Amino acid sequence: MVILQTPSFDVYSQMAIDELIACDKTLENQNFLRFYNWQEQKAITFGYAQRSKSLKEQFNLGYQITRRPSGGGVVYHEGDLTFSIIFTSSEKVEDIYKKLHTAIANELKKYINQVQTYDQRNIFKPVENGQSKSCFTNPVLDDLMVDGKKILGGAIRRFGNRILYQGTLQIEGARLKEEYKDAIKNALEKFFKEDSCQELVRENVLQAVYEKAKQVYQSPAWINKY
Repeated sequence: MVILQTPSFDVYSQMAIDELIACDKTLENQNFLRFYNWQEQKAITFGYAQRSKSLKEQFNLGYQITRRPSGGGVVYHEGDLTFSIIFTSSEKVEDIYKKLHTAIANELKKYINQVQTYDQRNIFKPVENGQSKSCFTNPVLDDLMVDGKKILGGAIRRFGNRILYQGTLQIEGARLKEEYKDAIKNALEKFFKEDSCQELVRENVLQAVYEKAKQVYQSPAWINKY
């Protein structure tokens, strides 16, 4: 498993690199974990199928904001530990979600008391009554919980047999605590049954990231797609 290291990115480049790595056919035999290295500014991402118009009415837009390539709801990125996982699988998305979150929960229990997986089959509706919903107001099956509060959720998109999972751990100090990163890394080494190695993103990939961020994720056409 490759733990991909990047420079600090804004929200647009965070989305761009995830899509580029997921769609790069030369990387199909590799599994990737990437912890987002955020620039200072706060950000919001929202799910692919959500409506941008309702967001402008509902949420504080003093943030950088963009539409994710994956689904789910609105996520505030302020102190969260944000990460993506990219790998090949033909399994059902529901099964992947369960296995990933079970593995992560088992490791996080070493540091966070009473972590549990949510066992109710709620269906998350990205848009309800014309309003785009926040990801963390409505836990779904296999999200991670502490004391009845959702602390970890993710969104999955399939690009052929390549899976892009974009996740966020929302607990105090999450972004600053190396033990949480270690827990996720250890969980994924067990999930993939392979050791991890660090790798710096290549310069030619960075140039492609910045170009895609500007042309797609920063563009009104993408942000206001729906």
